Amino acid sequence: MARRAAPRPSTPIWPPNSSARRRLEKGTLMTITPSGRKDLMPTKTPAASTFSQRTLLSETGLSTSARDETLRSGAMLLATSLIGLLISQLHTNTLGLFMEPISQDLGWSRTQISLGITIVSVISVAMAPIIGHLVDSVGARVIALIGSCVYCAGFALLTLGASTPLSWVLCWGVVSLGTVCMKPNVWATTVAGRFRTRRGIAMAIAFCGTGVGIAFVPTLTMKLIAVFGWRATFPILGIGSAVILLPLVFFFFRDASDLGRAKAKTKSERAAIPGISIRGGLRSAAYWQITLAALLATLPLGALIVDLVPMLTERGIGRSEAAMLVGCAGLASIVARLCCGALLDRADIRLIGAMTFLLPIVGCLMLLPFDQSLVSAVIVAICVGAGLGAEIDVIAYAIASYFGMRHYGLLFGIAMGTISFGAGVGPLIASMLYDQHQTYQFAIMSCIPALFAGAMLLLLLPAKAPFRPNRH
Repeated sequence: MARRAAPRPSTPIWPPNSSARRRLEKGTLMTITPSGRKDLMPTKTPAASTFSQRTLLSETGLSTSARDETLRSGAMLLATSLIGLLISQLHTNTLGLFMEPISQDLGWSRTQISLGITIVSVISVAMAPIIGHLVDSVGARVIALIGSCVYCAGFALLTLGASTPLSWVLCWGVVSLGTVCMKPNVWATTVAGRFRTRRGIAMAIAFCGTGVGIAFVPTLTMKLIAVFGWRATFPILGIGSAVILLPLVFFFFRDASDLGRAKAKTKSERAAIPGISIRGGLRSAAYWQITLAALLATLPLGALIVDLVPMLTERGIGRSEAAMLVGCAGLASIVARLCCGALLDRADIRLIGAMTFLLPIVGCLMLLPFDQSLVSAVIVAICVGAGLGAEIDVIAYAIASYFGMRHYGLLFGIAMGTISFGAGVGPLIASMLYDQHQTYQFAIMSCIPALFAGAMLLLLLPAKAPFRPNRH
């Protein structure tokens, strides 16, 4: 008697629609048997395929819980990312306030004092791809914990480093190592892995930390310096930041993708995470279009936000009013991030990105024939702040949509390296042009073609983003 062949196992169907979601929540899936009969089966799968099923559900937006895609369920994750990004910009938002008292007490030049920002930029460019790879390998939570400890300790130690130029540089080296572990790609990797259909607005909420820092941290720092002195302010800010951030990262900065990476020990399991390979990403013209667009936007935006106060005072705005306008730019960046995030979930990435890069051009054009009115200055600050606020959101969302989450940490890390380079070099170029011509006119004029070129690069991206969820 011939042996009857064993029937092939039924294959679950994973349709990305609302009815499938309801069946998943009830614990059943529709399957098709070899005879063609449709049956219901439990969603539980053998242990060998548990990781792949969970990963597919997470990455396709079909969560096993109806709450997984709501912003409320991820509120603590978003709050932790927001606070982490706020604290990671502490050195940028406060160094200008330390310059005058340090210069008066120690007799240092402002070039010596601001050397720390240059050190941060150089190390960020060199280390960004390495940190991005580590985020993909060991998870963003581990990197964020290490970076938070190193950064806060390094910032607190600046009070001791401000004794000799050599110790000052060494302490800034410690700050730089912490900073590169707290770059937006670290926080964005977990947020992007946690949200899919609402990824744009989720990233926008997390990235609001930079705008909140620009708006409120300088005022707090100024009051601390006035009450306690500049030497005591360094450890107050550093230790206070550690007390706030470390518990949040330890308890709430978790995501299913972190668990997935820990269990993805084989190549087949790792390949289950949707996304393009490293080689495919680095050989893609679209990837380098996005990266170059980020650089072309960051160079002028970095110069505009850092030198906004002297640009406005050169045109007749008082110093106190100009300082308030920087806070206005910070608030504008928060609003722009939220609006941009909501639009990215619904509209064309290319169009939203181009509009984001073109908006600061309006501010530049208003600065050239400036009429010395406070209303015009407010409009300039809003345009610059809005462009600065939405730029990283567009880049982060575009990389996730075009290249997926498999190697998101590395690919976005390389882009963040170029952004850090632009943020450090842009103000330097503006200062060199000012020293040569004794006016910011030429620096402002040079910002316009760079921003326009970045916008055009985004418009020329492919129309289809393979890993973007359906618009809703």
